[in-house]
Amino acid sequence: KKENFRSMRISLAYRGPNALDASFCERYSDTAVELDLSYNAMSDFGALRTFSKLRTLVLSHNSVPKQMHFPKIATLETLWVNFC
Repeated sequence: KKENFRSMRISLAYRGPNALDASFCERYSDTAVELDLSYNAMSDFGALRTFSKLRTLVLSHNSVPKQMHFPKIATLETLWVNFC
């Protein structure tokens, strides 16, 4: 069951995932407005395209490839990609 909050902030910082799993995306893709994925080992961000309300995304301190195909997120206003 999905939570229906007007504005949801989610942090997976320092939790170590290297990708977003399907159950996480299914649960939060329609409600997450701010998502912090910093300080992990993530290098695949394709699942982010399912996040339809995402406005702020923090990817700092991850394994972001130098030439990466980033998914289009029409609602995204702020993207932090520091120290990658």
